Amino acid sequence: FARENGFSFAFMNLSKFSNESGQWVADGELINHFIDLDFDDEIKEQVYINIKYEGYIVKANKEAEKMVNLDNKMIPNDIDYDKIHNLASEAKQKLKEVMPTSIGQALRISGVNPADISILMIYLKKEYHYDRRNI
Repeated sequence: FARENGFSFAFMNLSKFSNESGQWVADGELINHFIDLDFDDEIKEQVYINIKYEGYIVKANKEAEKMVNLDNKMIPNDIDYDKIHNLASEAKQKLKEVMPTSIGQALRISGVNPADISILMIYLKKEYHYDRRNI
């Protein structure tokens, strides 16, 4: 695999290069053009995939990081979901059943949507005086 050979980072950055006519290039031809070393076709294909899907990979990594941050935002044990106005009935029911300990866990409950999570976060900020670092 290219990463083991120390070339993964270099390959990923090749997607930022342009050809002689100034057009952005990110295909197998680019790899062959810049690399004189003899790599297996499997490695070249993996590098091509990494270059081609770099934007999606970065986005997925950011989403994963966001989920980890939400898992660190705790929900108090004594919360009364019935007191939260504008929370969907289904969300209230599911949150009371599961009693999630974090925002991230609450977000993964079927029947609880992102709008419900936003309302929950506003409620926690207002009623429990959470600041942005806690919520």
